[in-house]
Amino acid sequence: MEGAFPLGGDNLYKEIGRLLALSKEGDTKAKIELLSRLNPLIISCIRHYYYNPHLYEDLLQEGYEIVLRSIEEYDSTKGSYFFRICKTKT
Repeated sequence: MEGAFPLGGDNLYKEIGRLLALSKEGDTKAKIELLSRLNPLIISCIRHYYYNPHLYEDLLQEGYEIVLRSIEEYDSTKGSYFFRICKTKT
């Protein structure tokens, strides 16, 4: 089920955590998959805060950049939450 969220919240967070760990190790495919899994969340945020269809592609690109920068900053040993890091980047 590539690109779709697995059913159940625990499975979702485990999958995001797995992809995040692989991404931190430099796995490009994991980064692409993580962006794909987070795409619905990014789109939802764009629609919630902006209603200018002309800016959609730019905002989507900016959302991807935020996720990629957040991957680099994330440190699981510090007890931080990945989504909180993403949110503070906006």
